Amino acid sequence: MKLSFFHNINTKLCYAGCICLIAASASCGTGTASKSSDNSIQIGMDSIMVCDSITDQSGIKVTASFSATFPSSFKNSKKEAGKLLSTINSAIFNTTDANMPDVAKKTAGDRLASYSSTAADPIDESLEDETTPISNFGIRLAVSPIYHNFDFLCMVKNSTTSKDFKPSLASKSFYTFDLQSGKRVMLSDIFSETDILKINGLLQKQLLTDTKCGNSDQLADYGYFNADNLSVTENFSLTDNGISFHYNPLEIACYAVGEVCISLPYKDLKQYINPQSPINRIAR
Repeated sequence: MKLSFFHNINTKLCYAGCICLIAASASCGTGTASKSSDNSIQIGMDSIMVCDSITDQSGIKVTASFSATFPSSFKNSKKEAGKLLSTINSAIFNTTDANMPDVAKKTAGDRLASYSSTAADPIDESLEDETTPISNFGIRLAVSPIYHNFDFLCMVKNSTTSKDFKPSLASKSFYTFDLQSGKRVMLSDIFSETDILKINGLLQKQLLTDTKCGNSDQLADYGYFNADNLSVTENFSLTDNGISFHYNPLEIACYAVGEVCISLPYKDLKQYINPQSPINRIAR
């Protein structure tokens, strides 16, 4: 499918000028009240949104939107905020650019460019009657903090697509940063390779508890597959009470099950956490 780009595409760039202190606590699947981050370094936050659109030759309007809430002040310093933002953007957007307006415009533009470079597959004539024409296709990416405490900052990236304003695909990516070291926290910073195998067993047990299933066969009946080989993922986030492992649709269960989140409490994990891991600040 070839696209006709309008040369006078308007890029809407708006700032939420107010700066607020992030003090959010997150848990799997449920909203929680904001929590004071008295135990953590304070961070000032700004928000930004960019929206671009094109119309292809078939008349479908394609809109790409990007929104983010990001650090604008850290340790009472914009310079330190820039360093932190560079680390965050490197993990989430694969760029060390700390200029969020540039990152926002490039991200939205890349989404449109990706759409424009993908040729549509021809529709089989036998299926044409089953194909519902659409007039609007949306691509949305939103990044926001979900947890800030004990000098940890967790961010989530929501990627969604929609057809005629109805959601069609969605995925979430989670990132955890240690504010003391200025680095992203990976599984290898928490568990040894040997102990990760033991954590896998805890995940399997917790999934059975969450679903009220007695065995993997019952999990299969609920739409889960290969549950006996369930393993930890780098797609995790922190809460005050434990570590939450997130699995997007079709990762460990059929699409109808949706996103799966399995939370393991620190009391069950503490014996496996590396002695030098920064997570020990919270898993007390």
